Amino acid sequence: MSFTVYGLIDPRDGRFRYVGITEQSLERRVGDHMEQCPFDDTPRSLWLRQLRDDGLSPMPTTLRHAADREAAMVAEFSIICALKQAGVELVNAGLSEPPASVLDGERLNRPTLGGIKLRAWLTENGISQTAFATNAGICRVRMTRIISGQKWRNVSVDIAFAIQKATDGAIRAEDFMSSTSGNDASGDEEEEP
Repeated sequence: MSFTVYGLIDPRDGRFRYVGITEQSLERRVGDHMEQCPFDDTPRSLWLRQLRDDGLSPMPTTLRHAADREAAMVAEFSIICALKQAGVELVNAGLSEPPASVLDGERLNRPTLGGIKLRAWLTENGISQTAFATNAGICRVRMTRIISGQKWRNVSVDIAFAIQKATDGAIRAEDFMSSTSGNDASGDEEEEP
């Protein structure tokens, strides 16, 4: 079973307005959204009704493919974070924190945007955390904590740039400079045991 992370673009201005996950074809998923929009008042449905009233439909686009729902949810959250960070106004409702799988079941942990993106990148590229940590010259325990947002969530500049280099720029060093909880990643770095 395969999952698709998709975006819906407003044909009036060419901007992303929604990001979602589906197991269906994009055409079928957009059709489901259009059928549902008269019956609820979510921001997505309000936007879709405006398009429908103007005789338009959203333009679907595939953003990522994922082998399982967890990987799709991580990718979806990563994309939403990146778009919001870039100032894109999405009509997604209710996704204010990472999926539980991103946090390894610990909702008290808040990984940086970089940690979320890195986990998605590793999943998409089929690379284990251990292999990546070895390749990037980062302690394996540190890598786990960066991704999950555990105790040593703060990421040094050296480690952030090592990750940027090891991902060929797919994950930027600045992605580690703020967390999803709104706290910055500055502060004293604790030494690893």
